Formats: sequence, C-alpha cells, structure tokens
Amino acid sequence: MKILHVLTRLLRGGSEENTLACCLAQARHGHEVRLVHGEEYD
Repeated sequence: MKILHVLTRLLRGGSEENTLACCLAQARHGHEVRLVHGEEYD
C-alpha cells in the first residue's frame, strides 16, 4: 500500500514524533511510505 503523511511543519513535538513513528512502523510492515512537510517557522 502507498501511504502519504502530510505535516504543515516538521518540529520536535508530540504529533510530529507520533507521525514519524507511524511512518517507520508502516514501512516495516512493507508499505511504501512518504512524508511531506512544510518549512520550520515561528
């Protein structure tokens, strides 16, 4: 399965770390995983 995750910003926070963990787990299960994110800004 192809999976695309989208984040508006890639910062070190709860939702971002959770998304990265999901990406890794899905890839380990054989899925084609991509993560797209915007720029880091204040």
